[in-house]
Amino acid sequence: MDTLLLLTILLPLGAAALLLPLPGGVRIARGLALTVTSMTLAMTAALFLAFDRNTSGAQFMSSIPWLSGYGISFSVGLDGISLAAFLLTALVAFAGVLVSRDLKGRNRQFYALYLALVGGAFGAFASTNLFFFYFFAEFEVLCSYVLIAGWGRLKESSDRAAMQMTLFVAAGAVLILLAFMVLAVRGGSFDLSALREGLQRNPFPVAEQSVLFVMLLAGFGVLISVWPLHVWAPPAYAAAPTSVSMLSAGVLKQLGVYGLLRFAVPLLPDGAHHCMPLLAVLAIINILYGGLIALRQKDWKLLISYGSISHAGYILLGIAAMNRVGVGGVVVMMFAGALSVTLLFALAGAVEEQAGTREITRFSGLARHAPFIGGCTVIAALAAAGLPGFAGFVSEIMVLAGAWMNGSVLLRVAAAAGTWGLVLTAVYMLRAVREGVFGPPAVDILKILDARTFMSRFPYLLLLGALLAVGVAPRLLVDPIQRSVAVLTATHESAQVNRTTMDKR
Repeated sequence: MDTLLLLTILLPLGAAALLLPLPGGVRIARGLALTVTSMTLAMTAALFLAFDRNTSGAQFMSSIPWLSGYGISFSVGLDGISLAAFLLTALVAFAGVLVSRDLKGRNRQFYALYLALVGGAFGAFASTNLFFFYFFAEFEVLCSYVLIAGWGRLKESSDRAAMQMTLFVAAGAVLILLAFMVLAVRGGSFDLSALREGLQRNPFPVAEQSVLFVMLLAGFGVLISVWPLHVWAPPAYAAAPTSVSMLSAGVLKQLGVYGLLRFAVPLLPDGAHHCMPLLAVLAIINILYGGLIALRQKDWKLLISYGSISHAGYILLGIAAMNRVGVGGVVVMMFAGALSVTLLFALAGAVEEQAGTREITRFSGLARHAPFIGGCTVIAALAAAGLPGFAGFVSEIMVLAGAWMNGSVLLRVAAAAGTWGLVLTAVYMLRAVREGVFGPPAVDILKILDARTFMSRFPYLLLLGALLAVGVAPRLLVDPIQRSVAVLTATHESAQVNRTTMDKR
């Protein structure tokens, strides 16, 4: 299984390098991309089934020495948290190839960059070395920039959106790099396990931990689209080709969540606790601000984008809870929220590519004229709104319960704001469905060809099936992650118990 993990990472990267000089048209390029992503999905499923649910540490580990004197090696492994991210990447990558249709030429280059983006995501989520995590994360940004600028819907707006995204993410990357270097110098290694041991022997003072935690929060917060670092996200998601917006919103964004959970919280526990009020305040702002802005949107992709920004607040709220329920909810939300957004972008892209519009009111009549796409849009909107039976409901309940269980007055206020955020989500999603899917057919909708074959329907059914499976049987995802989450939150929960005991005395 160790070799299988390495193969899952290297196969898309190798295929991308092979595809660039390979002669042939769109069928060969798309066929190779479809073959590779289907193989990575099968291999990820095998890793998921072989994963030992009773072990908290990383599994399927392997390491290739590189700069051993500096603690830098190509080391990979999966624990419960990275396993969930791995499965998410495989599902989104495969579905993205299936829905990619209307490319503006240069198909080999597009699919080569697409596969490189997928391989980079696998590498980042599996890396147990800070250097290679940073390398793969920056590689992701570079590929995303070229894909959005080169194959965006409108040339001028695509160039501007891609550049804006790159500038914001690059600024955040500088903060991450500086924090990583300080951590590595203090801990004596870039290897995550050795670094953790080094920091336990030689910890930072609380003030320094807080500064480093804020640096990582800002750096990863750009990817998560935390207010006020979110302004690049809606234009970039709207301008990107459908499959790229699926990967950007579904996978690239989760790198920020993963970075906070993997590096910021466990390596800087006192700093994370000290910054809990900041996380709670940002959570309230993100939830309410994103939801209120989404209410005013007439563009489907912008509505989905601002809804995603609103749900980033729940990520911050769960991390601020610092307990197994809240952080476990963050991991489930990382999976469920990404699939919901991915599915909505796929459906919106299917209509935009044929009708040439993203305006919600011009989607009117979709349920009657294209019943499969219209029906999937309704179900996807309900799943994103947290309908019981879907994975999003499980994650939201866990996050809100974890925040309330923390006992902090501020976190309970944030949990109350999160409840109102769910109401806002239901309002803007149901209103968009009413105005954009039902009603008399708009002129543009008459151009839409419904998905009638099994292969054209399969990507939407796959994503819906994954959301439904975790929603009906949440232990499918909760069981693999619970031990990893327990280790992550052990320090914070024991400190919370001690503080509660002291307060009672």
